[in-house]
Amino acid sequence: MAREATLKQKQFAKEYVDTKGNGTQSALKVYDTEDNNTANNIASDNLLKPTVRQEIAKLLPKNIDVLMSNVISNGLEATAQSSFEGEVMESSLPDYGERRKMASLVADIAGYKAPKQVEKRSVSVSIELDDKTPDELKLLLQQELSAL
Repeated sequence: MAREATLKQKQFAKEYVDTKGNGTQSALKVYDTEDNNTANNIASDNLLKPTVRQEIAKLLPKNIDVLMSNVISNGLEATAQSSFEGEVMESSLPDYGERRKMASLVADIAGYKAPKQVEKRSVSVSIELDDKTPDELKLLLQQELSAL
């Protein structure tokens, strides 16, 4: 059974469409925060949730291509923000976390899926170390690994 978006998520989706894809402003209006960094994180997290994306899709105007283009462009070019004594300062440094989230969202929308699991292997090798030179140990280790 599919989960339904919460009331705040639905409000966020409406604000997101109304602000033409400005997630930070949408989160500032809907959620209990006045901090731009927090709002930016809330927006990024919301935009990765399928229920929120479905709500946004329900509300989207016919010119979806323009909205998505703006959102993707803004997300892929995101710069870091910092605050000092309540004043938010924009930086010229890339916000790699935000850019990674947006790239992931774009890939998800395009239908590309990352592998669910990465194969991991653990290898245990027992070698007698008595009176062995480093070259002999290296050779023994290579032989043990090639036998796997």
